[in-house]
Amino acid sequence: MSTIDDLLNGASLTVLLHPRKEVQISFPDMKESFRLPHILVKDNRFFAKTANCHAISSGFSEYDQKASYSYAYSNHYKFFINCSHTENMLRAGTINSYGSIKFITHKNYEKIWDSEIDKSVESVEHAITAGKRLKIALLDEAGFWNIHPVHMPSFYIGENYFELFTEQDAMPNFIRSQDLLNEMQSAIKNKLKENVTNKTPKDLFQLYSSIVFDLNPVFDSAYYTVRSNGDYLQGKTVLVEEDRDRKKYKLLRVFAEA
Repeated sequence: MSTIDDLLNGASLTVLLHPRKEVQISFPDMKESFRLPHILVKDNRFFAKTANCHAISSGFSEYDQKASYSYAYSNHYKFFINCSHTENMLRAGTINSYGSIKFITHKNYEKIWDSEIDKSVESVEHAITAGKRLKIALLDEAGFWNIHPVHMPSFYIGENYFELFTEQDAMPNFIRSQDLLNEMQSAIKNKLKENVTNKTPKDLFQLYSSIVFDLNPVFDSAYYTVRSNGDYLQGKTVLVEEDRDRKKYKLLRVFAEA
């Protein structure tokens, strides 16, 4: 199966990065990895983001216990994202600052409920009472699959009904726009050409590290409330805001750790 198929069947995703040592000049030659629990899928493309829990921004500002950041990577677009909805920051940089990027899937979750198939929620109840970690894949009205870990799962005793709350996080809004993504792709490519022309190609630090674009920091909440009856909320408070903001998902899949 493809990586997309794996993700839509519950696989977890990690990215393995090898920064160019000529660019990351303050560190020795190294490899690093990130877990990417927050994933947006459309057709055969995805953007996958870390939790917003990275302590230091790529600008290496002084440590702030209240500040947190995240990174996002795509299987198609030639740029990565460094962002923070809590710090109101969003920027994109060329993936050429990495010598290699490899996505690795881990089939460590299994599908336990599918809105197309399942009427009973017994399998979800069993997973909750067994203390298993859960996550969801929700197909929204715009045709995007939204994959997020569940923070608080619950079910109503004797009512064949579950309600799942995902982790508090946010995704950059512009990754939902094909036009904006293509514009960013072109801007990165043009800047790279400009640098190759105007800078010494041997100086890879200057060549790649300057290809960074500050973007309008607009985010979509990754906090979902999903229910077995077809309802969901996004970035809303249950009971207080749900009457006017309740939506219907096209499909919902629930996964539990294997």
